[in-house]
Amino acid sequence: MAKNKDQIIITRSSAIIFAVIFLALGFIAGVGTAVFKAGPSRAMAPGSVQQGDLATMAAALTSRVATDPGDTAAWTKLGNIYYDTDQYQKAIHAYSKALETGGEHPAVLCDLAVMYRKTDDPETAIKTFDRALSLDPAFQPAYLNKGIVLANDMNDPKQAIKVWEALLGINPLAMASKDQTLEELITHYRDHADK
Repeated sequence: MAKNKDQIIITRSSAIIFAVIFLALGFIAGVGTAVFKAGPSRAMAPGSVQQGDLATMAAALTSRVATDPGDTAAWTKLGNIYYDTDQYQKAIHAYSKALETGGEHPAVLCDLAVMYRKTDDPETAIKTFDRALSLDPAFQPAYLNKGIVLANDMNDPKQAIKVWEALLGINPLAMASKDQTLEELITHYRDHADK
């Protein structure tokens, strides 16, 4: 009887060890399968796409929207390429078509507003940021960028600070850039606005 009891204890211990091993192997196999199915990563380091690659992509997307002018995703991608290559008027056209074909979208509106800023049209940029915020009152990039336009292009740092404070109400840890908190940016403009 004692012999059977020892065998049961060993069997239970072995079962627990085997279960842990099989769970670990299953996890590793699952991760491996997911990575294999996902294929190569599409994430690219900044600057890793060459200008020629973007031109090729833009040509393909231009052809695509010529064939299917209602392709919102293609218009948006085309706008993004023009945005990244500083072709502001072309980006404005592409983003406007994306909005026309796919309806209002806060991210597209925000990018469009930045392009209006780049073409020295801060008033239209502000109106476009406001359109984005009317769709999504918590869309943080619109607050940040609207404040930048107010402070730098419209010379209204006090209004910019109000916009940024509204953003802090949504996200107290908001960053102005990777190296500067929004609080620091507000402090900078407050200090300079008082002088």
